[in-house]
Amino acid sequence: MRDFTVFISYSQHDGREYAERLNELIRSVFSDIRVFWDTQLIAGEGLWDKLHEEVRHCDVFLYLVSDQSTTMPSGCIREYSWARLYEKHVIPCILSTFSGDPSNISELPELCELLYIDLRNGIENCTEEIAKLYGTIYDSVVSASPITEFHRKEMILLYEILEKLSEEKDSSAVGREVYEEGYEFEYHSYPRIEGRVPETVCLEVIHILSMMEALQDSWKEFSEPERNQILETIGGNVDYFVNNVGFWVNEESDHFSYMKFLNERRKFTHLNYAFDEGNSHMKNLPRYRVMLREYDDIKHDNDNDYFKYRRNLSVDEMIRILQAQRFVSSHPL
Repeated sequence: MRDFTVFISYSQHDGREYAERLNELIRSVFSDIRVFWDTQLIAGEGLWDKLHEEVRHCDVFLYLVSDQSTTMPSGCIREYSWARLYEKHVIPCILSTFSGDPSNISELPELCELLYIDLRNGIENCTEEIAKLYGTIYDSVVSASPITEFHRKEMILLYEILEKLSEEKDSSAVGREVYEEGYEFEYHSYPRIEGRVPETVCLEVIHILSMMEALQDSWKEFSEPERNQILETIGGNVDYFVNNVGFWVNEESDHFSYMKFLNERRKFTHLNYAFDEGNSHMKNLPRYRVMLREYDDIKHDNDNDYFKYRRNLSVDEMIRILQAQRFVSSHPL
């Protein structure tokens, strides 16, 4: 099993001392937990890629709420948007350097709905709040702990029996497939186990298909002059690329497998897939990932509303996303 990770998001200007102290306290209680805070990262190429990956793979996201971390252009807001996107367990920690009302943070209204740890009197004077933080992290560790391969096989056998005897045969068949294939994202109310397809992969597939949904819907709505503008800027067969979604079954098998699982559950079935049932016969993940970064930034920057979902993209936004993958050697354009 991968390391259980706590990501600490803080502002260098008014949250660093808190981040350092919380890192020490968490490590002193949970010796097996990995804590990430960007003390060793420097600005420049790869910084945001690294932060994005750390948020995507973390289990708990600590948002240290201060005046600087909740005011644009704070990078903490971008990190929080990723945590929301990947449905991470977010724990707000209100610092003494926050002068506002924790129940009314105008830039981050969704954050106000979460239970928070109140550290406004200073970490050393907030023993009960720190204890509450420990308990919350402990609950997350327990819920993320896998059971053994033996128990996994027991669950498969159980669902095989239910499939034969239960009146809800379809539901039992899905349960059996979830455990056979190990789709961690689908466990939900089931015990978490070490599956073949990690939750992060499942979420990435959903994220990619959502992006391609936006690209296909937008492409359909563009006028002929708008399409020509995109083609002149990008070059190549844009229509073919946008309308042939898929993964290479040979080298992207986990992503391909979960995509098929979603389709069989009638999710994203309206998308246009590659001709061989979504088997692209070429690597798609590298270019999908660079496109996703642009797509996320566009949603992040859209009208200063970080969680507003706007289906149709503009021509410039479409060009920006499609141009991103041109730097990946396997692109088809």
